[in-house]
Amino acid sequence: MPAPTTRDELLRLVREGRARLEADVARFTEAEMLSAEPGQWSLKDTLAHIAAWDRRTCAILESASRGQPPADRISGSADVDRFNAAAHERNRDKTLSEVLDEFKTAFEDSMAWVDRTPDELLFDPARVPWNGGNSLAWNVAANTF
Repeated sequence: MPAPTTRDELLRLVREGRARLEADVARFTEAEMLSAEPGQWSLKDTLAHIAAWDRRTCAILESASRGQPPADRISGSADVDRFNAAAHERNRDKTLSEVLDEFKTAFEDSMAWVDRTPDELLFDPARVPWNGGNSLAWNVAANTF
């Protein structure tokens, strides 16, 4: 996916995607959100997963605002798998209400970080040389729903 090149484009893309996701989630009952086949994630687990990546977006933007890479660099699929497993472990015993609250709050917090991150930091990959040639806008678009 190409990275958005303007703040308006980035915010539109992310907010439209989030609105579609929230509309889809709203169609499920509480029982359906908690139900899962053995060895599979429930919708609650998936929403907690999304919130964890929204929090990661916050951490990336916060670190970049200080001119530093994130403390927990993720550079490959094994790192992604470890992050996902750790997030699942942290969240699996939370109630649906707790997960839904965090799902909402983590997204709002990530959008607040986008709002206060200067354009030159958000869109210039050269400002974040630790980011694999990608802009921070790419991180936001790729990891925020």
